[in-house]
Amino acid sequence: MRWRQKDWNITEVMLSLLIIFVVYNIVGTIVALAFKRSLLASSLSYALVFCPLVLACTAWVLKRHGRGMADLVNSPLSWKRILLYGLSGAPVSLVLGYGVLFLILMIIYALGGRIPEELRDQGFYASGPAGLILTIFVVVILAPVFEETFFRGLLYPTLRNRLGPAYAVLLNGLIFGVLHFQPLYMLSLVLVGVVLALIYEKTESIVAPMLAHGLYNALVMVIALLLRWELF
Repeated sequence: MRWRQKDWNITEVMLSLLIIFVVYNIVGTIVALAFKRSLLASSLSYALVFCPLVLACTAWVLKRHGRGMADLVNSPLSWKRILLYGLSGAPVSLVLGYGVLFLILMIIYALGGRIPEELRDQGFYASGPAGLILTIFVVVILAPVFEETFFRGLLYPTLRNRLGPAYAVLLNGLIFGVLHFQPLYMLSLVLVGVVLALIYEKTESIVAPMLAHGLYNALVMVIALLLRWELF
């Protein structure tokens, strides 16, 4: 399905974006207050609130244009090329994202003499095996599938058809990074979003950025577990 056929209306996509993040953040705030920032509760709210909202909004937009989910998956490239882009995107994202993060940490440490509190272990293991397993499932499986469905499947074509590929890639990455609401990681996430948008631009299938996103998140989980860094 070529770009010109992915003619989602900017109004309906922005409305979907507003609905998803307003509702999810309201619920997330309530959950955080009720469960004292429990990792298990945060993962459950993501799985039970964010994912269904993305699915519902995506289905609504596609139905309005007589399209289906297959139109976000199909690509003019072979599956081998799609897999190649997906597999190569993860290490590129990791190098760029963590390269910038460590540079920022070096500057913060040089100025303040310590690493930010956000990176200290604040209960990553406290939720027990159930919380850890659910978090891995959310981060490695659910987040790549549903975030790529929205950010690349819906948002990117809308931007591309109006701004062209270069500006669309940059703006898509910027929105992706900012909406994660993690100031310390924001620049890194913007760069990751840019890489994922480039992958989608090259393949026109959300499968490739989903794969890259999932592998990237898996590598980040390994790093977080080894260094006992807090993810959320």
